[in-house]
Amino acid sequence: MKGVSLFGHRPDGLANEQRKGLVVAEQVEADKVIEILLGHKLEFARGFLKDSGLPADGTKEGIGARLNDAVEDGTVSVADLVRYLDDIEGWGNQHVYLVRAPAEILARWRDLKKATAILEKNELLALLNKAKPVFLPARPTLATIELDTKRARFVWVVKRSWEEHVEERDTTDGDWTYRAYVKRTGRGILSFDWDLGSGVGMIMIQRLPSSTNYERVRNELMLEMRDVIELSQFEPIRIAGAITRIAKSSEVDVRKHVRETRKGGKATLQSRSRKSAVKDDPDLRNAEAALGAKTVGNHLNVYWLPTPKKELPTRLHTTLHTKDHRIGIYGDRTEDEVRYVIGRIRSYC
Repeated sequence: MKGVSLFGHRPDGLANEQRKGLVVAEQVEADKVIEILLGHKLEFARGFLKDSGLPADGTKEGIGARLNDAVEDGTVSVADLVRYLDDIEGWGNQHVYLVRAPAEILARWRDLKKATAILEKNELLALLNKAKPVFLPARPTLATIELDTKRARFVWVVKRSWEEHVEERDTTDGDWTYRAYVKRTGRGILSFDWDLGSGVGMIMIQRLPSSTNYERVRNELMLEMRDVIELSQFEPIRIAGAITRIAKSSEVDVRKHVRETRKGGKATLQSRSRKSAVKDDPDLRNAEAALGAKTVGNHLNVYWLPTPKKELPTRLHTTLHTKDHRIGIYGDRTEDEVRYVIGRIRSYC
């Protein structure tokens, strides 16, 4: 791989990297943590207040003030807030690669004694089921390892910085136009979540700027894990075959469906807005029928519909990318919602 690694790989591997560049929760101001929490949908901040036994009503400003007061009087700690951020940021706005473990590796990790020995060899026992409140490290830093007989989950945290255009601050001076940007800072979450029953794992990368090469980030995460779990030996789960079946299902509204011919040509069917579906337009339905079995799904942009049993209380936006077999999950979502939709996608593969 060209360029500087996201993880800053060195020959001495993952474990030693954990000792460098940490910014733990106790070393940061509560205001910054609360600002990032309030950047998510307000239901999450309200959920934290409820879990902490505090009133959860009011406006965004009022909730922010209540959180600040709770930290100042010791009702909650900054570390509590950071751990909560880890929980909510690890699921929404993710790009997911599905992989399946070979039997030999899976058997090793189903044995807790053997799995623990691997973590001990890599000096990672301190993180086993004991989240470290890592806030904004310069490089991805392993914050927790969750492990039991059913699941293994590794979670990294990294600082994200970007510039956001503020149009009302733009100025013009003669022939010169100056565009104003404000610097923003946030957190990014990367994870490997592994179902030890089915052997299926999810490499999860929180949504990055549009120019980001997700395949490169995935490969770097796999390299980072090589001494603990050899992910390069896992079989990628290909989602191409699921695209047409999902598009035809009653579980989704199709916003955009790209079909590819046998000679490599592409046809795109797209609804008029995010609130409408391809099936709502009779001309698009006729075009889709005309393409028929002569084409295969290349890309799919859909909204999964709310379910009667409330596994999905609201529509959930996803994309499926054939080129690298990547699933995009958009918006702030809970763990249960994401696991449900990934499970449905897997059922079509």
